[in-house]
Amino acid sequence: MVAGGGFVGTEKVEVLLHAETHITVVSPVVAAQMREWIDAGLVHWVPRAFQDSDLEGVFVAVGATNDKVVNRRIYELSEAQGKLGNSADDPFYCNFIMSAICRRGPIQIAISSAGCSPALAQRIRTRIEQEILTEAMGELCEFLGSWRPAVREAIDGFLARKAFWEDVLDSVVPGILEGEGRSAADLAMRVFLDHYKDTVPA
Repeated sequence: MVAGGGFVGTEKVEVLLHAETHITVVSPVVAAQMREWIDAGLVHWVPRAFQDSDLEGVFVAVGATNDKVVNRRIYELSEAQGKLGNSADDPFYCNFIMSAICRRGPIQIAISSAGCSPALAQRIRTRIEQEILTEAMGELCEFLGSWRPAVREAIDGFLARKAFWEDVLDSVVPGILEGEGRSAADLAMRVFLDHYKDTVPA
């Protein structure tokens, strides 16, 4: 349950959506992005102010309203009921912290400031997304994952496979995937794997 449908509430819901759980937003009004999720059936909306009874049947509760008293009340109720409670931007009234998450395909990176500076955590997340964890990196991860069964079958031993994957990352394969696409990268990977098998001692 997330109380608050504005900017902060939207940020919290965006993180929770990846958990593939049932999300209820309690708020008199909601932002445009939240409305899209509601219309798509991803979020259930209760169009009113928070009430104590909104925690019934809930395990994770987030106070993301513009009223600190309400947010802290949500945490206190959660704590008393043995639930996870988070008062947004108020680390002393949380029993868990929601990290800033970077996602690209199967790769996930969580950044936490332990509640000291959510703004700094968001800034770090943005830099990672722009400079390191690009769309191409997510595509590369998915591509490599698709080859794991073939590599496991072709190369015996953990250390030998580890060395193989390190060599793949240093090879032309990632560049071919990004520049020429999946079919060309599959062909390059097949050639690389066949050659590697011939060089590994029996």
